[in-house]
Amino acid sequence: MVCERGYAGQRSHFRHLVSTLRPRPSAEAFLRLRTLPGEQMQIDWAHFGHLQIGQARRPLMGFVAVLSYSRRVFLRFLRISANVTDDFGNVTGLSGRC
Repeated sequence: MVCERGYAGQRSHFRHLVSTLRPRPSAEAFLRLRTLPGEQMQIDWAHFGHLQIGQARRPLMGFVAVLSYSRRVFLRFLRISANVTDDFGNVTGLSGRC
């Protein structure tokens, strides 16, 4: 298309000229953490959508842990209890009153 309009230069030179005119995304600053094996692990909860079980729609939650050195991921899916105190063996004395 540009050759038809009279550009006689090389294709690579034209690409270079165009690349200088294109806006570039600004660079983001980040700090890469370097850790030793077994030194650090990042833990979080994650929401993986919902499950339809019979007539009930239940959230699917997961416990996620990532080792910082190897980036190895541990994932355990959990059921969400309507009465959390039952799962703790009623140590709070609040069973049935939440």
